[in-house]
Amino acid sequence: MRDEILIFLIVIGLIFISYITYVIISFVFMGAFSKKLDVQNKTLNILLYQKVSALFKIIEIINKYINLDNYLDKSIINYSKLNISSNDVKTLLEITSNQDYLKYQEYKDTSLLVSFFTSLDKYFFIVNELLKLIKISNKEDLQNINLNLSINDDISSRFIVTTQLFNSNVVGYNYWRNLKFTKFIKRMFKVAEKKQIL
Repeated sequence: MRDEILIFLIVIGLIFISYITYVIISFVFMGAFSKKLDVQNKTLNILLYQKVSALFKIIEIINKYINLDNYLDKSIINYSKLNISSNDVKTLLEITSNQDYLKYQEYKDTSLLVSFFTSLDKYFFIVNELLKLIKISNKEDLQNINLNLSINDDISSRFIVTTQLFNSNVVGYNYWRNLKFTKFIKRMFKVAEKKQIL
């Protein structure tokens, strides 16, 4: 009888140890994916900062040649030939007049980060439309504009790749977070699922 109880206790002990190991492994993998997500979040923030810097550098050059405030006057500019309006120029002026945008900020909320990044694409589109009207006489200025436009294209490509990697790691994290028989423990510790970037 004692042997049977001992065997039963050993089996129960082994099951318990196996389960604890299973839970620990799931937390280890979650931690690994979480670290990758932190790195990718920082990368996305750096790309956003670089994109803002490129936009401001182009605007700085444009300001040498024209007064953007005048471009709010529809009698001066024929907007029918452009794919933008005076309201677009007003929006561009509002963002580029705020030097706080040039300070590096870290956004933890990826949806806010992506929203800001996407809005910058609109500003680059406005800049491209304005450049159709402006005659840049200085070769160095022209090269700097082209360089920053090229940098923006490169940043946009890298942003897409990093976003895809981020989403892949969210899937990995959520897999281990929702692992069978361990999910309830993570809920007890209020470990939430990560959200993908849409």
